[in-house]
Amino acid sequence: MPFFIGGSGKKRIMKMVAQYGDYLNLPFTPIADLRSIFQALQVHCDNFKRNFNDIGKSYFTTVFIADNDEELEREFDRISKRSNRTVEEVKTHLKSSEYPGSFIGYPEDLIERIKFLYDEFNFDYFHLMFPYPRDLEFSKRFGEKVISKI
Repeated sequence: MPFFIGGSGKKRIMKMVAQYGDYLNLPFTPIADLRSIFQALQVHCDNFKRNFNDIGKSYFTTVFIADNDEELEREFDRISKRSNRTVEEVKTHLKSSEYPGSFIGYPEDLIERIKFLYDEFNFDYFHLMFPYPRDLEFSKRFGEKVISKI
């Protein structure tokens, strides 16, 4: 029975993954942190005489897929109010190449980000969560406009 162990802590979580895990699940992890997290996992794998490549990698995030500028702006505004930040701060934060946070944007943005994470870091799985109450709409749109193009 395979076990996914989630988290990004370099000391305890990576040690636990190296010792017991079949998969590492990284939630909302900044791209800038991925290399150092994987380096920490490699060290722990070496300590347990385990092959780093035998551990699967998965990435967990939320997805907001927009068809037009108005829809995207409404989502930025909603996040801004919820997080007590300006819309510009939210845009900078979420669209930064250094912090994927949520996958938010147009289909081509999401395709690019997923391909980058897959190609650069060899993720085996992407665990995606779509915002309620539009989860069915967004999951269908994601399937049609993103998954079918990858």
